Amino acid sequence: MGVIYEAEDIRLGRRVALKFIPDNLAGDRNALERFEREARAASQLAHPNICTIHDIEDNNGHPFLVMEKLEGESLKQKIHHQPLDIKQVLEIGVQVASALEASHAKGIIHRDVKPGNIFLTTNGPVKVLDFGLAKLPRNHALGTSEDTPTDDSLTAADVVPGTAIYMSPEQARSEQLDPRSDLFSFGVVLYEMATGRKPFHGKNTVTTLSAVLRDKPKSPAEVNPKIPAELVGIIGKAMQKNRRYRYQNATAIKADLQLLQKKIEGGVPMPSHSRLRFSTDTFQGSHRRLTIGLVVVSALLLTLVISGIVWWLRHPEGPPPANSIAVLPLTNINHDPKIDNFRFALADAMSRSLTTVSSLAVRPASETQRYSGQEVNLRKAAGELRAAVVVTGHFIAQGERLTITLEAIDVEKNTVIWQSTVPSITDNLAITQAQVVAQMRQGLLPALGVSTSKKR
Repeated sequence: MGVIYEAEDIRLGRRVALKFIPDNLAGDRNALERFEREARAASQLAHPNICTIHDIEDNNGHPFLVMEKLEGESLKQKIHHQPLDIKQVLEIGVQVASALEASHAKGIIHRDVKPGNIFLTTNGPVKVLDFGLAKLPRNHALGTSEDTPTDDSLTAADVVPGTAIYMSPEQARSEQLDPRSDLFSFGVVLYEMATGRKPFHGKNTVTTLSAVLRDKPKSPAEVNPKIPAELVGIIGKAMQKNRRYRYQNATAIKADLQLLQKKIEGGVPMPSHSRLRFSTDTFQGSHRRLTIGLVVVSALLLTLVISGIVWWLRHPEGPPPANSIAVLPLTNINHDPKIDNFRFALADAMSRSLTTVSSLAVRPASETQRYSGQEVNLRKAAGELRAAVVVTGHFIAQGERLTITLEAIDVEKNTVIWQSTVPSITDNLAITQAQVVAQMRQGLLPALGVSTSKKR
């Protein structure tokens, strides 16, 4: 994509890097316009985890970018077919997610997230590089308008932009992209950091893209048994082939990575109901587990039959109504006493809002408040409350910022039917309640397929 030189800025007395457009594109007017437009976009991403663009200049018809000079090595060099320490995987992962969060907030999709474009600076932050393939939003400030083909980049005609092994399925199919495409690529990077191996394999670009579209890779835990189950869950969710079931934004995956990071580094226990513990269908099933399952299947069936009879005897009234729902108190992950009341206040606000929906049977807060804490057994709680769906979640305070993660679980199917991450502030409960309720009504009610008409 370019030729890089080390240089000295003699006006400011600093070492910089200069990136020149390749000679074969120097005479291409469209390529030059794209180079300038993409440089202008990258320069707007002022973020500690994104390589800084200082300026764009021209040398006798050869434009070049003036960039910060970085000391260190690329993530590709760091991995070199060997898994990284789990703490390092999480540290790098959180910073890359932060960079993607900032990029996506500006409407910019990177489209080429890979270890070669992630730089580990010496005693400094992780840097995401090379927005040369970025898809830009319609924005006159960026030099893009309705007449500008925003999918254009410095690539040959009819070539899918990106690197095959890290492409999302929708990118491989040349479909319209959104930020979730970058999150799939990020999931592949996490997989490679955690295992030292790439999840998809092919002899050439075509067979590699075919593997991305159709194959299920081995579970990371099967390649590296040291990987915690929660990290397998994060990677599996990021690498869902159907983007509807993937992480919906970089904020959500960053929050989960931070939560796991706190558990590993600080001994903070994970909530027993955390979705990170849910199984994923992204990866191949373990043959060993399958063999064990076949051996014990008869015993399991017998146990299920007996359990079913016992349950029926204890619950002659049948399963809970499909429209029954309970909101449990949230979990205060870092045990901040200043906002501990948010656990019940946010749950109460959601319950009160749900009671306005005529088709829902909402369990009162007076019954759900006793299910507070990180070790709540969701199935047991749902059975005692006679609720088919349970809404739960957690929040993490970082300074004045508060990140709230919510999810609704179909307890019988053991599946997450809705999830959302709500960024807020820690010093205004009323605003936070309003944000949580709005997010819930916008996403949960359609997921439940219920009417939003209010009770009279």
